[in-house]
Amino acid sequence: MLPAAGNEVEIPTRDLRRSNLPSQYHVGHGHIVDAALNVSSQLDLVIADGGVSPILYKAKDGSEFFPYEGVYAFGEIKATYYKNEKPIHGFVETISTIQNGLHRARLPMTILRAP
Repeated sequence: MLPAAGNEVEIPTRDLRRSNLPSQYHVGHGHIVDAALNVSSQLDLVIADGGVSPILYKAKDGSEFFPYEGVYAFGEIKATYYKNEKPIHGFVETISTIQNGLHRARLPMTILRAP
């Protein structure tokens, strides 16, 4: 199986993000999973907590399954942009599906306070 052409752009982009963030952040790609085991579509970039929230599973192709509570950001990486394919519209739909279809555990407001 040959890697997708998108990997030529996705891997260096993730490496760049990784090199610009403190080591406490984990940069990868894959799926977000909530406590009810609802799973997002595949995402090219996921930035998550690298210490408190471990990766649930790593597939042979490198895709990872991230607990939703540990995810800080996610995105899509495109090697080319064709307006007629409406990639921005598609990503907005992905965001909406994740926000409405997956559920995060509520955290206490005190979690953001300094000790």
